[in-house]
Order: sequence, then structure tokens, then C-alpha cells
Amino acid sequence: MKGIFLALAALVLFMGCISDFFAEDEAIAAAVKAGDPSMCKDLKENSAGTRISECYEKVAEKNKDPGICNEISDSDRAKYCIQNVATASKDPSICNKISDQSTRDNCLAGVSVDAGNFDACSGIKDKFTRENCQENTAIKLGDTTLCDRMNAGYAKDGCYSFIARDKADISICDKISDKRAVAGCYTGAASSGTDPSLCAKITDSYQKDSCYSSVAKNKGDASLCSSISHLETKNYCYKQVAVSMKDSAACSGIADEKTRTSCVKEAAVAAGRAAMCDSITSLQDKELCYTLVSKQTGDSAICKRITTSDLKYSCASDSAIDNKDASLCTIVETNAQRLKCIHNTAVSARNLGNDNPCVKLNDPADLAECNAAYTSGQWED
Repeated sequence: MKGIFLALAALVLFMGCISDFFAEDEAIAAAVKAGDPSMCKDLKENSAGTRISECYEKVAEKNKDPGICNEISDSDRAKYCIQNVATASKDPSICNKISDQSTRDNCLAGVSVDAGNFDACSGIKDKFTRENCQENTAIKLGDTTLCDRMNAGYAKDGCYSFIARDKADISICDKISDKRAVAGCYTGAASSGTDPSLCAKITDSYQKDSCYSSVAKNKGDASLCSSISHLETKNYCYKQVAVSMKDSAACSGIADEKTRTSCVKEAAVAAGRAAMCDSITSLQDKELCYTLVSKQTGDSAICKRITTSDLKYSCASDSAIDNKDASLCTIVETNAQRLKCIHNTAVSARNLGNDNPCVKLNDPADLAECNAAYTSGQWED
């Protein structure tokens, strides 16, 4: 009885705390709704001593009034309160009310970029933060004239490079002062678009190949891969076009049979089309392709295309387990493999807490094996 009394007392205390918590939240919500910071002053403080400060912060943000943040006694919270008001107002000038330089700089950087206010970045004292602010603002606006106004250096070149890529405009790259970075800019700008003629302007052979490969994928045009000089990159180009377009025909440009076969498999799986596997000359690879497509699509009928007993068993077993249906094992001709497939499908269903997968089996021996396995739960290796 004493234990019950203590439990009830604890519950009452807990419910009281919960009630106070929600009451305080309602009080803050009321202050925010009214936009009245004076309603925060007399709030009952929480155990962490942050409730009143939180109220001032939310009202300040709602009113977009940084002066309310001065009511917060914790200096760090007061600084971040001002930063939140500046962010909500998209007004970088509010950041200048923060006395701490590092926090003020970070506030100016974040709000300036968000507001698209390039000129506000100039108020940042730290050189790296200032240039980063200018670069990100110019990139956001896609305005190279803003890059022009930056001091020469890495950030200015990066500004041109990113805008060139975003606009797929290789001419912007010529504004970059560091000639070593121009090639990378050309590659980025050309690769983001669909104009292969831009790739021809790239002098580095590897970057030029990368450009053609990217443009080929962007356009879905495998013929562009033939312009690539390095064999490995060329083969990769054909493969990525085949996979992205879900068309194994693109793999025909690959001379090496092993690499071409790998390409066809990946394209077939991406497309979910077993018919694509038919072009593979190696029986083992072709039937492995069927297995992969069956696994990807959940189509057990694809397993019927397989003639090799071990691969057919593997395909049927995966399909039966995935579909929780032991009857899918019946396409396996070898008796021992069929029963093993049925057995393990039943065990898998039992271990995963699924319904009995044996209900569609018609053969008495198959049904008996399945039910026994579902009962025992013992996996057969």
C-alpha cells in the first residue's frame, strides 16, 4: 500500500510539472502573439533558467525588434537573439548592434548572403569571412559584376568559376587570374551543360575527356563518348549513359567484352528489363543478369529464363524469400534444391514474424517440408 501511495504521489508531482511546462509554453505563445515583451518579465522561470530569455527572444524575432534582446541578462543569448532578429528581418545592419566582432562578422556574413546584399559584406572585419560572404552572395545572385568588385585572389577566382558552372558559360572562366584554375573552370562550366563544343576548348586531355563524359550523360548521347581519348574514361562514359538512359544499346561502343557485359548488366538492372540481358554472349553472365533483374524488380517469372540449376535455384530462392511465397521455388527442377528453397523460405518467414508462406504449394511433399520448416525455424545450409 505504501508503494502505491508513493507511486501516486510521484505521478501527481509529475503531472504538476507537465502542467507547469505547458502553462509556461502557453504564456510565451501569448506574449509572442501579443508582441508584448513586458509579458515575459513575470513568467515563472524554469529549472534551467532559460524560460524568460526564450520568451524575449521569440517576441524580439516576431517584432523584428533587436532592442528587446537587451532585456536578456545572458550576454551570449542576447547576441544570438540579435542575430536571429537580423536573420528574420533580412537586415544585415542589425548585426552591427553586436559588440563581439566574431559573432558580428558571422551574423553579417549569414544575413548578407541570405538577403543578397553584397555591399553589407564590406562591414565584416575578418578578411576570410568577408571574402567568403562576397563570393557566396555573388554566386547566389549569379552576378559576375559583383565578382569584379572583389580583391584579386582565390575567392574572386572561385566566384567566377562557380557562376560559370551554374550558367554553363565557359567565357566567364577567362576572367580568372590564376591560369592554373582556368582549365578546371572550363571543365566545370562545360560539364554542367549540353554543348560538347565547349569541351574542345579544354587543353588538358583528362579534363577534356571528363567534360565529354559529363556532357554525354547530360544529353543522353553515347556518340559523344567516341571523342574521348583515354579508354577507361571512354568505357565509363558509355556505361553511365547506358545506365542513366536505361538503354543497353549505349554499351555497344565498348570493345572489351567483359566491360561491355558489365555495362549491359547495370543498364538492365537500372531499366528493370530482362530482355536486355539477351545480348550477353556468356551463358553464365546472361543468367546472372536475369537473376539481378529479378531481384531488382521482384519479378519471379524472370527466373524461368535460367537454365543453369545453381543460378535458377539462387534466383528462385531470393524471389521466394523476398515475396514470402514458397510456391515460387517450384520452378527449380532439382528435387533437393527445390526442397531447400522451400525450407529456407519458410524459415525466413517465421524468423521475420511473417505469415506462413506455404499456402500456395500444391504438392503434398513440398507442403509438408514447408510446414515443418515453418514450425522448426531451423535454417538449412
